[in-house]
Amino acid sequence: MTIAVAQRSTGNTSSAGTSYSVTLPNTSANTGDLYLVFVTTPSAATLSTSSAGWSIAGTWGAASGIYITLFTGEQGPVSSLTVTSSASVQAAWASLRLTGAWPGGGIAVASATGSSTSPTSPALTPPLGNISYQWLIIDAGTRPTFYDPTGAPSGWSNYQSANTGTSGVTTDAFIASAELNAIASSQTPGAWTGVTFAGTYTALTVAIPSPTIIHQDNRLSTSVTRSNLY
Repeated sequence: MTIAVAQRSTGNTSSAGTSYSVTLPNTSANTGDLYLVFVTTPSAATLSTSSAGWSIAGTWGAASGIYITLFTGEQGPVSSLTVTSSASVQAAWASLRLTGAWPGGGIAVASATGSSTSPTSPALTPPLGNISYQWLIIDAGTRPTFYDPTGAPSGWSNYQSANTGTSGVTTDAFIASAELNAIASSQTPGAWTGVTFAGTYTALTVAIPSPTIIHQDNRLSTSVTRSNLY
C-alpha cells in the first residue's frame, strides 16, 4: 500500500508559553496511521512530551536559531499531543496524518538554513532509491508577513501555513508545509514563493517510503543531513 497524506492541519500559540496543546488531524483515522507533527520555535528551547506513544525524531536549525522539532506517533497508541518547552517561547506547527499501515523505518530528512527572499528546502536522495515516497517540504522562520512564504515551490501541492502573529517581530514564528507523492530517487525542491524580505530560515525536505518497501529493505542512512528517524 502506498503511503500518502490523508489529512493535514496547522496551529500556533497566541502568546509565549511552556506548554502547547496540538490538535491532531484525526478525522476518520485508522489504527496504524502515521502522524508527523513539525513544531517550530524562534529561539532555543528543548521540546518534549509526556503524551503516550510519541517519539521525537529529530530537531534541526541550530545554525539559524530557528528550530524545527519533528514528533512522530501512530493512531492507536497516540490520541493527543501536548508539547512542553524548556523556555517560554512562541510556537507554530504543521501536522499531517498519513495512511498506508505504517510499519516503521526508512524516513529520510535533509535540512538547510539560510537568509534569502527565496528560501529553499534542500535536495534529498533517500538511501532506499527509486521507489514511491510521500515527499514533504517545510519552511520555518520569524517575523510573519515579512519572511514567511505565501506559496509552495512549483509542482508541490497542499500548501498550508501558520504563524503566531503578524507584527513582524523576531519573537513570532511561522511554519509552512507542502507535499508531493511520487516515485523518484531524489527531489530538488524549488524556492518557496511570496517572501517580502530576506530573512533567516530553517527548511526541511522529508521522504516517507512505501511501507511494503520498508519490509523488504530497512537500511539506515548515515549522511549527516539525512537520518533514519522512525
